[in-house]
Amino acid sequence: MVSGLFRLTPSSASFGPSWTPNAEKSPASCKVAIHETLAERNKTHGDFCDDAHTSQDLKRAIQSSINWHELSDIQREALHLIATKISRILSGNPNHADSWHDIAGYAELVAKSLIPASAKPEKY
Repeated sequence: MVSGLFRLTPSSASFGPSWTPNAEKSPASCKVAIHETLAERNKTHGDFCDDAHTSQDLKRAIQSSINWHELSDIQREALHLIATKISRILSGNPNHADSWHDIAGYAELVAKSLIPASAKPEKY
């Protein structure tokens, strides 16, 4: 059973499958859920427009650094996600522990990716 608003479906396009609306979800229930979700996110993440501007400013600064082209995809993605979390801290609730936890998690994923497979402890 597909429970989300969208489901992954095969596509004839050369770039692979695509996401299509899930007909099992009614538009009325989606509006209520989205409205509630947005209100909750506004409490923790702040105003979306403020957050977007701050996040994009941070990402532009990161991408303009001299080492940007030396980074792996994993490092680049982690920095982008960390910038998003920093922006949410600056635009919304700075005491929302989940944002800080996520930053630590993204940094940990990069650190794990830098350890050669032969040197990784079993917990990785």
